[in-house]
Amino acid sequence: MNAIGVIYPLFWLQHEVKHMFMAQFSILKVDYYFGKHIGLKQLFIPPLLDGTLLVQESSFFKLTMFANCHVAMSPPLDSNP
Repeated sequence: MNAIGVIYPLFWLQHEVKHMFMAQFSILKVDYYFGKHIGLKQLFIPPLLDGTLLVQESSFFKLTMFANCHVAMSPPLDSNP
């Protein structure tokens, strides 16, 4: 669950955020964690996250979050992060 922290603006205000993002991102894209197909008898459930799409969208996500984190976390803290 710690890897989901990348969606919060406070995460992007930390030091060494680039290194930390890659560590958290690698947890999210690992096939056995979130990207695994689960078969329950005859029911087939697709993965919660698509690892390929995560890789394709990670650069844009990182730029967007880093650009918006300062505004989202500045007083009066009534912005929607």
